[in-house]
Amino acid sequence: VDAGGPLVGVALRDRFDRTGVGPSLQVLGPMLTVPGSHPCETVDDPTFCAYAESPEAAAEVAQAHLTAGTDGLKAALADAAFSPWPTPRLDPASLAAAAGVHPGPVVVHADTVLDAVDALDAGATQLAHPVFGGPALSDAAVDVAARADAVHTTIGAFSGTLDLLEGRLDLDAPELPEAVRANWTWLSTRPNAFDPDWLTESVVWWSTAETSVA
Repeated sequence: VDAGGPLVGVALRDRFDRTGVGPSLQVLGPMLTVPGSHPCETVDDPTFCAYAESPEAAAEVAQAHLTAGTDGLKAALADAAFSPWPTPRLDPASLAAAAGVHPGPVVVHADTVLDAVDALDAGATQLAHPVFGGPALSDAAVDVAARADAVHTTIGAFSGTLDLLEGRLDLDAPELPEAVRANWTWLSTRPNAFDPDWLTESVVWWSTAETSVA
């Protein structure tokens, strides 16, 4: 599942389907969000972010994705964890408007229990990851998560930096693209290249996500 990315993924999916070479791919297209929020907190990148500051604009984004051939939608309801400054929040009414247009799965980035509740109430059908930006799921929150068709674990995204720095990633794996290998090799010997706060928070995110999955 390409859970939020450039629309070129649609052509890639179709090529895989046509040739039988490659994985079965689901493409969700650029993430429905608002300016300044995830995943475009610091860079305005229209290949990854489709902005909607009203329900009407969100419905237009969903229709554009549907016309482009995406399998569903990805939305970022909030970004409480990834930025050390306040970021704007997608209006749940906008999420509901988009969900009402696109018949495919609506996958949501929501890092707190409150965001997950609001996302599911607004018509989200999947959570892109377990709660990680606040307390682990309580019994009540588990009931909320159970309303989703699926919750992607995304554990690797939270543990990856730590796995790299602590030597748990296989840098000699033959299937690893050379550009990735070069980047990982460079980073593995330069822990100072990472923001110390990011490393500290990664431990918290990983632990909370694992607890929530369990």
